[in-house]
Amino acid sequence: MKQLPVCLLLTAALFASLPHTLFAQEDAGGSEALKMAAIEALMVAPPQRALPVLQRLLASDNSDELKARALFIVGQIQLPEAHEILLDYARNADGELQMEAIRTIGISGNQELTAQLDDIYAAGGPHVREAVLHAYLIAGDEASVFEIAQNASSDEEFE
Repeated sequence: MKQLPVCLLLTAALFASLPHTLFAQEDAGGSEALKMAAIEALMVAPPQRALPVLQRLLASDNSDELKARALFIVGQIQLPEAHEILLDYARNADGELQMEAIRTIGISGNQELTAQLDDIYAAGGPHVREAVLHAYLIAGDEASVFEIAQNASSDEEFE
């Protein structure tokens, strides 16, 4: 049987000992650093257990920095529900959270997810379009990058 490194075991123990209310909206006095550590611990938690905690965090009043990190961890979870969360944020969020969701889709390299970025690119403003292009580049989606260049309506968009 394969032995887990001590740091992974300690991280998993930290996650297991944290109350699920840590990310609750009414927990205004919670430490940002403790919350970030708890989010990091979710990377080694079973996906079925981590995803509901991440969903509560994303629905809460926590900072965009915590939510952006949560989105990144959602991107590491290979479940259809996690993919839907990323796509929802990529389509409907604003600012940093939308950009993080798009970037995370690119990092995932999942071709089904990156194919969903076509509509987001078409409907998005300059910052969204640039984020989608970067996601394609990160994912190595040469066909989508070529299509953007081929259909560019201006020299700026082509570049």
